[in-house]
Amino acid sequence: MAPPGSMRPPAPDDDRLEDLISRQGETSQSVVAGSFELVGLDEIKEALGARWPDLAARASDLAEQGIRRRLADRDILQVLSETEFSICFARLDRKAAVERAKQISREIKQEIFAELPEFSSSVTVKQYVAEIEIKNLAGDTGSLADRLVLTLRRMRLEADRAILNYRRLLLKDFQVLFAPLWDPERAIVDLNRCVLDLSLGCTTLSQFQAIADPDQMVDTLADMDCLALTRALEVLHRYGKASNVAAILVPVGYQTLARSSTRREYLKLLSSVPDVYFALCEARSHERAGASQC
Repeated sequence: MAPPGSMRPPAPDDDRLEDLISRQGETSQSVVAGSFELVGLDEIKEALGARWPDLAARASDLAEQGIRRRLADRDILQVLSETEFSICFARLDRKAAVERAKQISREIKQEIFAELPEFSSSVTVKQYVAEIEIKNLAGDTGSLADRLVLTLRRMRLEADRAILNYRRLLLKDFQVLFAPLWDPERAIVDLNRCVLDLSLGCTTLSQFQAIADPDQMVDTLADMDCLALTRALEVLHRYGKASNVAAILVPVGYQTLARSSTRREYLKLLSSVPDVYFALCEARSHERAGASQC
């Protein structure tokens, strides 16, 4: 990727972009543009060794080909680097462009992972779509294509900051509640059901969902699952010290366990549970004639 502020030589598509934005200006005050970025390639560079250049180039080719296959006739693609691409959509409004970008992102990931399984656990395709006011593209610095890309990058940076802020609030505000069931015959806590309470952050969650891409959403919900498990283990430890009889059911999202990267983190946390807890759980299960409570 070129350093911020540096300009590339005029691309062959600059005239097409000038024409597209000129036509857009006749009926609208804005243009819809989007970007795609392969994120995470550097994390596996050392592991791949000598195979890295060829595989990285192939991943970039698959991404470019995948985007081009899904462009409309008048859409304009700019290849900014091996890992970054931008599109100016000719006929889509922002809502439709967001859906198209999500579809492209999913399909690119599927194609890359099918052909290059080495990338399956680390690489994501990050997409961003924005409606840019045409007046904000005015200027005499660089080409129109350069100004469009720089504006899109600035807006994406601002959106990323907003996403991080909403994410921080979500992780800070959500609560874990516990619903103990008392066994009057044995005078013990028989089951302690862990429940996530998102009521304090439900507005933040809906706002976050509106601006976050699917990977950001899955990562954040996975972090919430890990926090819930951590707090549940703390409660289990306290009950265990008192009576050695409490069991806790902890909810976990399907996507957290379905995706290899988030599943790995969750299972790593789960592996930190002392063996004695599982031994107590197994003993309780036998005592209850096979009833599973752990």
